[in-house]
Amino acid sequence: MTASVMPGWLALTGLTCLATAALCTLGLLATLLHRGRRKEPAMRQPRSDNLNVSRTVGANVRALRTKGGWSQRALAKNTEAAGKTVGFSTICRMEKASTPGAPAVAVYIDDVVSLAATLNVTVQQLITSPACLACMDSPPPGFACRTCGAEA
Repeated sequence: MTASVMPGWLALTGLTCLATAALCTLGLLATLLHRGRRKEPAMRQPRSDNLNVSRTVGANVRALRTKGGWSQRALAKNTEAAGKTVGFSTICRMEKASTPGAPAVAVYIDDVVSLAATLNVTVQQLITSPACLACMDSPPPGFACRTCGAEA
């Protein structure tokens, strides 16, 4: 059938199909372009390969917690009184990250403040490395540290 013999409604339908196909193609193209864009995160997560302060916080929390005779769950429960609850799993991850070879985790400042208040120390004491990593500057009562010579 040639264009001159084609009925008017069929020619109109053909044009409508072409217009619809063009709009669909544009819509598909717009969708693909939109999907290709990456949304920037509101806040970038710190890289886990250089978090020495968080490792120090984890080591200090473990030392102070064991010195006080608290379990991780008891410490988590006692942080409620400080105003911000620090969960048991958060404390566990912080302490695990302090061991060599374990992946480091980011520590939020709100958690550090709450833990410092609960452990009756300053934030500075939690984020500062001890002079002796073997005894954390406080060997158990009745013992002396073989590394630094400190006595309790």
